[in-house]
Amino acid sequence: MSYEIASQTRDYTPQIIGLIGTILGTILGWFLYYITNTIGKLEISIDAYSDRKSRNDEYAYNLNLFFYNHSGKPNYIKDIKIDFYNNKGLIVESLPLENTEEASFRSIYNNKKVKVISLPSFHPVNITLCDVIDQENFRKLSNATKIVMSYKNRKNKKEIITIKENFLINHVALYTEGEMFSK
Repeated sequence: MSYEIASQTRDYTPQIIGLIGTILGTILGWFLYYITNTIGKLEISIDAYSDRKSRNDEYAYNLNLFFYNHSGKPNYIKDIKIDFYNNKGLIVESLPLENTEEASFRSIYNNKKVKVISLPSFHPVNITLCDVIDQENFRKLSNATKIVMSYKNRKNKKEIITIKENFLINHVALYTEGEMFSK
């Protein structure tokens, strides 16, 4: 009889180790999924900033941006503004246009205002922003010392990127109607 009882007891150690490994693997998978989808950052870099002024005191700029969303979730930015500051504070605020073609003095007004820039996950996006600042605001720019781009992220938090510092608008090259951003 004792022989029968001993043969019926089994060693369950391999099954228990397998079950623990499955549970730990699932928890690790959830954790890595969370890190990939929520912690990734949004990379924004300024590829180029070009500006010109006209003989009749209008100022035009062209801003090339590169975006890369390192998160597993799609992202976006909104309320994009180009702000001009002097030592005392904000002097001119510009709402840029998305430059779908090479800008010229006449065609810049055909471009559309930028409302939201959608950024798919793990995908590079290049966008060119532009605007022309009129004579009245150009006079205010004569003592600008800093240009920044401000925007709101997905959490509605305002972010700021410095475009240019310590410069003088009066030393910007002149342009004519047909050559606003030609190189």
